[in-house]
Parts: sequence; C-alpha cells; structure tokens
Amino acid sequence: MASVLDSLHEQANLITQAGTAEKLLKALSVMQACRATKPFCDTTLRQLGDIFPQIVFGAFLKAPYADVSYEVVARRGGLGEGLKKEQLALLRDALSSGQSRYKAGDAAICLVHDRAVIGAIFLQSTCEWHQSDRSLLETFSINAARGFEATHMLQEAENLAFLDSLTNLENRVSFKKSVAREISNSQQENPARLLVVQFVLDSLPELNIALGYAAGDEMLKQAGVKLRQIFPMALSIARTSGDGFALCLPIGADQDMPEIPKQINELFDKVLPDQLQLPHLIPRIGMTCFPTDGRNADRLWKNTNTALANAKRMEQGNYCFYDSQIELEIHGRVTLNKALRDGMNQRELSLNYQPQICLRTGKLVGVEALLRWEKEEGKYIPADIFIPIAEASGLLGPISEWVLREACEQRMKWSAAGVPEFPVAVNISLNEFQSEDFVPTVQRILAETGLAAELLHIELTESVVMQDRGLTKQNMQSLKDLGISLCIDDFGTGYSSLSYLSHLPASILKIDKSFIDGVLSNQNDATIATTIISLGFNLGMRVLAEGVEHEDQVKFLRKAGCHDAQGYVFSKPVKPENIPALAIIPNYMDRLH
Repeated sequence: MASVLDSLHEQANLITQAGTAEKLLKALSVMQACRATKPFCDTTLRQLGDIFPQIVFGAFLKAPYADVSYEVVARRGGLGEGLKKEQLALLRDALSSGQSRYKAGDAAICLVHDRAVIGAIFLQSTCEWHQSDRSLLETFSINAARGFEATHMLQEAENLAFLDSLTNLENRVSFKKSVAREISNSQQENPARLLVVQFVLDSLPELNIALGYAAGDEMLKQAGVKLRQIFPMALSIARTSGDGFALCLPIGADQDMPEIPKQINELFDKVLPDQLQLPHLIPRIGMTCFPTDGRNADRLWKNTNTALANAKRMEQGNYCFYDSQIELEIHGRVTLNKALRDGMNQRELSLNYQPQICLRTGKLVGVEALLRWEKEEGKYIPADIFIPIAEASGLLGPISEWVLREACEQRMKWSAAGVPEFPVAVNISLNEFQSEDFVPTVQRILAETGLAAELLHIELTESVVMQDRGLTKQNMQSLKDLGISLCIDDFGTGYSSLSYLSHLPASILKIDKSFIDGVLSNQNDATIATTIISLGFNLGMRVLAEGVEHEDQVKFLRKAGCHDAQGYVFSKPVKPENIPALAIIPNYMDRLH
C-alpha cells in the first residue's frame, strides 16, 4: 500500500512540475515581448509571482560591470526593513561566483550571458525551494539572461536612436516626437500655447579648432546641464545637431517670449565662458509658436529653421520669431535664384550705360556700366535684389566676368563706330576682387577684346577697400600697373583710414548719393561732400558725384570744385546704342537751362 501511495505522490509531483515548467515557458514568451529593460524586469517578477504564489518579495538586479556591485532595476512585494545581512551575503556570493545560491526560502538566481554575470533575481519564499523548482529556475535563468541582454541591447539601440550620447538630451527625432505628443495631448478647442526654439552655435567649429574638441564637448555637456536648470518647465530639451539645440516650452503672455533668447544668450555669452574659461559665444536663435504658427511638429520645426535662416541675414540681433512673410521672401529668393540661372542662359542680362560729365567743360568723360535683368518684356528686376542672390548662390563670379567682357567689347564697338574714346567703369564686388583669378581674368579679357587698359575703370566700394588690406592693395597695384584706373565707390559711407587711403593706388573718389541728396537741405551732408572734394584734391584724385538729380546740386558741386558728376539731371542709364548720340553733345551744362 505504501509503495502505491509513494508512486501516486511521485506522479503528482511530476504532473505539478510539468505544469510549472509549462507556466515558465509561457512566462518567457510574455517576457520576450518586452522591448525595454525596465518593463522586462517588471514582467519577469510578475510572472514568477504568478507561477510561485509562495514568493513574498522579488528583486531584479543588474550588475553593470560584472563585479559585486549591483543596481536594483525592479522589485515586487515588500521587505519591511530591507534585505537582512545573510540575504545580502547570499546575493553577493551569487554575483561574485556566477552561480545561483539557495538558502531555505531565499533564492539568489544568477544571470549569466557569454560567461559574464549580467545580473541576478532575488526571491524570498514562504517555504523552502525544492530541488525540482531549483532545476526549473536554473533553466529559466538561462533564458531570462538571454532575454535581459536582448532587451538591454534594444534599449541601448533606442537610446542611440532617440538620445544624444554626449549630453544625454533628446536628439532631433525624439524632440519632434515629444512636440507631437504635447500637441496631441493639448485641447483641440483651446490648446495650450507652446514655444518651439531652435538655436545653433555658428562659431563652435572655430572653437574646436582653436581649443580642441575636448573643450567643445565639455562646453556642450555643460550647456545641456545648464539648459535643464534654466528651463525646468521645459517639455523637451534636445541637442539636434553638432552645434544645435532645441527647446519646447509652455508660454503665457507674449511679453514672456523675448526673455527666452535673453536667457540663452546669457548662458553662452557669460555663464559658460566664465565657468569653463572659454571665448564668448553668440548663438543664432529661431522661434515659433503653437498653435498660431503651425499645428504639427514638422511645421513648427520648419518654422524654426526659417526663423534661423532669417536671423543669419539680420544686421542687428541674433534671434528671430517666425513670420509667414519671411518664408515668402525666402521662397521668392530661391525662385529668383533659379530664374537668374535660366536668365543667364537665355541672355536676359544686359548692360545699360550712364554718362559721367565733366562739371568744368560739360563734356561726357566716361560711362558706368550698370547691369540690368529683364525677366519679362519691359519688367526689370532691380540690381539690389538679384545681385545679393547671385553672390549667395555662386553666380556672381560668372556674371562679373560676363559684365567685364561685355563692357570691354561694347567699348571696342563704339571705337569702331567712331565714338570718342572715354573709359567705361565696371563695379566689382568684394569676393570677386579678392579672388586670386581676378587680375589674370582682367588681363585675359583685355587681351581677347583688344581694349586698351586706360579705357577700363574698375570701381570698388569703400567697404571692399577696407577688407583684407594686404590683398586689396596688392590687386589694386597690379591693376594700376596694367594701366587701369581705380575708383573708390560710395565714399563716405564706410570707415576708411585716411592714412591707409592715401597709400592706395586709386585715381577717383566717388561721393555716395546719400550725401548728394542732402547737400541743399542738410548742413552735415554738405560739409561731408565738401570735405570729400577737398580730400580728393589733396590726394591728387579726381572726385565724381553720383546720383545728381537737380540743377541746384550741380551748382553746389561746381562751386565746391567737384570734377565730375553723373545722375538723372544729365541722363538716365541708357542702352548702348544710345551712347554715340550722347557722346557728341558739346556741353551738358547748356541743357540744364
């Protein structure tokens, strides 16, 4: 009878063990569905508690460096005052040996992957762990270790995908998700207002070159820390590029918004430079508001980029709030850029010429070549609009070379037609003049067109003359050696050093129109114009006034001793075929009465 009872008891144990094993397999299946470390650990403890109801406490521990130190990732149940001394010893023994340890109702199950201890599960039961349960737990631990490592790798991959490893801030992808989440959670009828801010440190590459990338990285890390402190209410703070950050902030009254860029400026202009002994940095800041400027994360992010681009163009200030007009202007510039490229190929560009008149004799003594773009018949794009676009898009080089060649060829055509030989003046930008190829290009064009160098004047604005003085003076001297006369245009609007100016190989000073406009009504403008004329005399240079529109201005300039003038009072810019008739007018002064 006893043997029968023992047999039945053994069969019952086998059935129970088989049931437990089946539950453990199902538990592993549930655990494998987890894709992050914390949910995996919580699920593991919950499943073990369901399978073994006698468990009163469980803890999942992570051993990051495979030593005796550990970190509690998840726990289930209560322990009152915590682990007892002997329980801690059992746990340390398991972690240090890499073997699971059992003592009465306590179990320290070691998790090993690739021969390295990656963690442990501590369980406290109301009854002693039987050998059959221990065997099942050992098998379970092997699969749990694999699952734990897999979810840890998934977590690391997600961190790489959504977190910046240097600052531990969100990255751009995560930031846009956070903004989208905040918008989704906002009330549809009366949504909470959000300010999305993006800023970049344009001078960071130079700082890295000067002080090393370690200094730049430390600054970025400290910036992340300080941004959290300065904006504790931020819904999201992110590092969105190598030199860029972003914020999503709840906002109240409009007057609060200008404080945001002030705080960012102070961080990079004072706080971090003082703390890290770094140069002062000036961030470029773009901002936009939800819901007024856009109602989804992609739209708001695009808006901050638009504001950033506009902040770069602003002469004052380093931050810009988004405005739909900015986007229209940018779109217009991009469209115009393409149209300008097409216009060059379709010969929509042309030169008009404005006469320059000697105020003593009244004769035409030169012309200035002025670029025109006729986009449609009779519809011209102003040069002050398309020239900056050409310069920004790299088209100004080819355009400048075309202008030089066209002006030289036209002067040769006039000569062939018997038109008196007066020079043609061409204005050159800073980038083109300081190019190493500029002087050789001028030489080549003169040689190919056959124009005498003395019939070409090159005009440089005062700001060009003041940039990179060594190269400027070198190129000016090279052109003078060729026989080309040089004119300093818009004189009086810059900050030229008179001692520097006196050593430049220039022949002509051109008074800016802004002063000519006021010579009759503004004493300061009249004084400046008179001073420039006197300066030109003293330096042995001819002085030419531009933008002269009234006869009384002509009288003022003649009385002050100005040599030459150009402007609508004499002639507007005209097509090249009209110049021969203008060139033979005996005295333009007679036409003023």
